[in-house]
Amino acid sequence: MKDDAIILLDTKGRVLQQNAVADDCFGKALKNFNLISEFFHGSAKEKINQSFDKCLTTKEDIKIEVDYSSDSLVNISFNVLCNSADAVTILVVIHGLNNEYHHQELLSLIVEQAPNALIMTDEDGTIVLSNAQAESLFGYEEGELLGTSVHSLVPEDSRKIHPQMRKQFFDNPVPRAMGAGRDLKGQRKDGKAIPVEIGLNPIKIRDRQLVVASIVDVSHRQKEQDQLRLIIEQAPNALIMTDVSGIIVLANTQAENLFGYGPKELLGMSVDNLVPQKYRPEHSSVQKQFFEKPTTRAMGKGRDLNGVRKDGTEVPVEIGLNPIHTQSGMFVVASILDIRERLLIQKNLESLNSKLTQKNQEMEQFVYTVSHDLKSPLVTIGGFTKQLQQQLKDMLDDRQCHRFERISANVKHMEDLLLDLLNLSRIIRQDIEKVKADVKHLAMPVIHSIESMLEDAKVVVNFDDCVHPVLANERLLSQCLQNLLTNSIKYRDDSRPLVINVCTEDLGHEVVVKVIDNGMGIEEKYHDKIFRMFERLDIGEGTGVGLAIVKAIMEKHNGSVQLQSRYGEGSCFSLHFPSKSEELDNESS
Repeated sequence: MKDDAIILLDTKGRVLQQNAVADDCFGKALKNFNLISEFFHGSAKEKINQSFDKCLTTKEDIKIEVDYSSDSLVNISFNVLCNSADAVTILVVIHGLNNEYHHQELLSLIVEQAPNALIMTDEDGTIVLSNAQAESLFGYEEGELLGTSVHSLVPEDSRKIHPQMRKQFFDNPVPRAMGAGRDLKGQRKDGKAIPVEIGLNPIKIRDRQLVVASIVDVSHRQKEQDQLRLIIEQAPNALIMTDVSGIIVLANTQAENLFGYGPKELLGMSVDNLVPQKYRPEHSSVQKQFFEKPTTRAMGKGRDLNGVRKDGTEVPVEIGLNPIHTQSGMFVVASILDIRERLLIQKNLESLNSKLTQKNQEMEQFVYTVSHDLKSPLVTIGGFTKQLQQQLKDMLDDRQCHRFERISANVKHMEDLLLDLLNLSRIIRQDIEKVKADVKHLAMPVIHSIESMLEDAKVVVNFDDCVHPVLANERLLSQCLQNLLTNSIKYRDDSRPLVINVCTEDLGHEVVVKVIDNGMGIEEKYHDKIFRMFERLDIGEGTGVGLAIVKAIMEKHNGSVQLQSRYGEGSCFSLHFPSKSEELDNESS
């Protein structure tokens, strides 16, 4: 039995063990097939399957004779080697195999069942074997490639160097990729070139050296890469794509211009060359960490990043990383933004802001000084005017009395205006302390201070929905309420009783204090105007600073004041105070 192939099968026909003869005839690939019948054809295959099933069912030894080839018969015996409740194994003995013929049959079977296009050639480049996938890929009919030269599958521009490359392979026949690092193409029967990847594997049958070429059509992959190249090239930012080892495989013109390289000069280069020297030792580990957990993110968040140009100079950049999964593996696309212009603009803005802040401080100091210095002469003018008016009261006629009253009224108006300017200047200049404030509680002293105005105008003020505390400076909040309440009284509608509702609303991120009246209302064209300095409506009295003070106070609280009003329907002034729950909690504790 030394020339017999001996194979041990389980109940499903899978190979458990095989001897050296079986290895020699069927190869190690035998274990990749479910049944040994896969190596036979036609009625022989069916007869083997039936005999195996019969032996398994009856537990009897079965002997058959089947065709192995057109001129070769083999004897196969199936024997129950072990029969128990736990295990049944079948011993198969095959006698009369023609090894040389079987090698060819086995090779043909493996080639035909391979998922890729496979072509086998000899040293002269003659095709001795090809599968259906290869024939389909290159557009040939079944069997049409056999006996032809492999040159017919090589594009015209590569045929001159192909014999030399084939000779180099046969001089040193080791498995390798063909044309590594180059874009390979194959030529179809109709003359059309197709992008391919080719792996070469030497194989020796008896004394004959052959090579099996595994060919993969990468047209779809090439199309994806072309689309990706187009997207990268047309992107407004610099884009660079690297593989897991940090080698640049794609770069657009913007990247070349940013880093000072010529066309395609970046390709094949390590991305470390674009990283400042002091960061290169840690860059490889950072890169490895990214590929272990690839997510779209900003690179070096919180740090100032620089890239290194070809001439060694550094350029400030912002970098966004995006992982891309392709058939060729994972890559990362780095979107690189040159921020030199932005930093220059930012620097200029900071300089302008600094100068503007200085000018504002000088203006605030000027307003404060002028307001303070003018107040004393005005008090003197007002005092002397009253004294003169009192001393000359018996000598003055009605016209002269009216002029004295006009002088006193204007002095009083200027005093009020200077007082408002001083208040505004103090508000802008001073830091404020905020506490948890009860709006209704703060409003009571304000109501008492303007009680005579409220009684004269017969005003009703309601605080029914004023229940939410605000984080504010109590003195400044009281001033806001006083300014808004007196504003409502000044601009009331005499055709109906004035009603003012003060309420609060908690919106989560802010608390809003509303002062709502049914006065004459304000036309929309004046809504922004009334918050400016010295701006007021044509009707009524005032300095035109009151609402500007309210606006300044709310800005001091990092909040805002808003107006909703329609002429003839009343007004609603809303004070928006930012809500900081943790500060409120601290105050309450």
